[in-house]
Parts: sequence; C-alpha cells; structure tokens
Amino acid sequence: MEGIMDYSEHIPNDEEQVQELLPFVGKRQEFYSKKWAQFKNQKNNLSWNWAAFLLGFVWLVYRKMYLYGYLALAIIITVDIIYILILKEAMSSSVFAGTFIIFGLSGNQFYLDFVKKQVNKIKQADLGESERIKKMKKQGGVSWKGVLLYLVVFIIYSFSITLLEEKVYVSYMEPLFLQAVQLQQEDKHAEAISIYKEIENKDYPIPALYYNLALSYFQIGDRENATKTIQTLLKLTPEDKDALELKNQIILDEE
Repeated sequence: MEGIMDYSEHIPNDEEQVQELLPFVGKRQEFYSKKWAQFKNQKNNLSWNWAAFLLGFVWLVYRKMYLYGYLALAIIITVDIIYILILKEAMSSSVFAGTFIIFGLSGNQFYLDFVKKQVNKIKQADLGESERIKKMKKQGGVSWKGVLLYLVVFIIYSFSITLLEEKVYVSYMEPLFLQAVQLQQEDKHAEAISIYKEIENKDYPIPALYYNLALSYFQIGDRENATKTIQTLLKLTPEDKDALELKNQIILDEE
C-alpha cells in the first residue's frame, strides 16, 4: 500500500550492497557484514551488539555518530537539571539501564541507517570509485579522539551537575532543617521527623540531621527507627560521642 514503509526497506537488498557500505565501517567489517546480512532472514531488525550495550552513548561517538552522541548528552543534562530543580537531587544512573539494553538490541540497525545515509551523501558527489572509497574511509571508521573529547565533556558535566545538586539541595534544606529543629525543641517530634525525612539526601548525608532524627524517634518511643538511624550516623562518624551516648541510652532503655 502506497505510503506504508516496511522495515525491510532500511536494510541492504543484497550482499553487493552490504559490501558497498563496508569501507565506511572500517574496524569490525566482518561483524557488521554478518549482522546486516542476517536482517533479511529475520522478522525484525534486532541483533545484539556488546559494544553498543556496554558503552552506550560513548559508542555513538566511537562510531563517529557525533550528532547523536552529543544530542543524547544534551538530553541527559536537560533532564538532570529539571530533576534537580524539582526533586532536589540528581537522577540515579539506574534510570538509564534500559537505554543501554536498547542500544545493545538496536545498535546494529541504527548504525546501518547512519552508514547508508552517509554513503549515499558521498555517492552524490562527482567522484571516481577510488576517491569515493577514500572519502568513505576518512569520514567513517572509528574515532578514539572523539571518545576522549566526549569523556572530557562528560566529566565536566558530572562535576558541574554535582555542584549544582549540592547548591540546590543546601539552599532547599537549610530553612527546613532549622524549622525541624524548632519543632523538636517544642516537643513536636512527629512533625520534626516528617521534615527530616523529607530533606534527607543520601548523596549528601548530614550527621546533625541523622542525630536529631534518631533523637526524635527515641523521644516518641520508636526504638527500632531510632536504632537504625543512629547506626546510619555511626557509619558516617564512628567516633561521634553524642551518637555513641544516644546509642547507649537506646540500648539501656530497651533493657
């Protein structure tokens, strides 16, 4: 039916067309040649690529798909900033676990589409066969320099996003922490606990917060949570005298 495109239109029609693309691939030509040839005998265009799975966005840059690699990084940065401004903490890396699986399954097809597009652009130029192949090899292949630059940019992003998260969290946490302390002094421990739990951030553990939280739990008779919280504090500051004293009080109270 006119206007409907089958996925098979995105794969090479024959072995000759696959071979035509290989000069652009550079390293691992045999691997991609086999993967792309297999698409014709499959009902879908999925096949596994360990490099794409393990390297994720870095693999895009390694294979000179720079636009896609930096676009992906820009999306991550944007989402991370929004996440920090709303939830006051950075995204967990586990959020992207599914993305790496998708890369592993669809990386070969994605790279095929990219290679075909670039080769078609080169073929449109008025070049002889030897010049065309030379240009394909130059524009294609892999780039370790590109990977190094990408990693530098990623490290700068990681450092910057950490500073932003800390700054946003501290400005959000401080007034609420003081409010919780005031409530605690007024023996409104349930309300204080609620605020302490709200501003708790395991990426930026604050000993005073855990001590006050454990103390409030102890004051309302919640020995279990008081013990858990004081243990968390002692992992951060094992020699904290106030924490050790409170722990002993909890133990004596249980006896």
